[in-house]
Amino acid sequence: MAVFTSYRKQMWSAVYTLFCLWGVAWLIAYLFRSLVSNRKGTGTAGTLGQTESAGTVTGNNVTGPGKHPMHWRATSAARIAQTSFLMALAATTISEFGYGITRASSGLLWAFFALTVLHIFVAAAVRNLGVPIALGLPQFLLIVVIIGLAFRD
Repeated sequence: MAVFTSYRKQMWSAVYTLFCLWGVAWLIAYLFRSLVSNRKGTGTAGTLGQTESAGTVTGNNVTGPGKHPMHWRATSAARIAQTSFLMALAATTISEFGYGITRASSGLLWAFFALTVLHIFVAAAVRNLGVPIALGLPQFLLIVVIIGLAFRD
């Protein structure tokens, strides 16, 4: 386990880790996009649903020509990772140029990181309209608090 000498390194380490997480999620989404281009309307009745005459797969999958069942999950995870990285980068940069990075802002960013990882896994596992609100709103509020700490006197 790494021992950090300053809270600045801790915050930038969280941002860098989110950047790596975004890269991995983007590569997985790219893999599923390439699988979509190889499938082009193929499907079996037992696992992928019925294939209609227009080449769209129905059932539990997203309707569209040759959609892979995991395509929307991987794309959603990559989008969440990208947004979280950009929010963490903005909060860290504003904290750096504002009051300065403190123990509180560093701890809150790591809590944001933990919520991001949870959000990515839940969004990839469950397709529900309540997930972005239930996990995205606390993430947004943590970033607002971190940025607010940058402007205190």
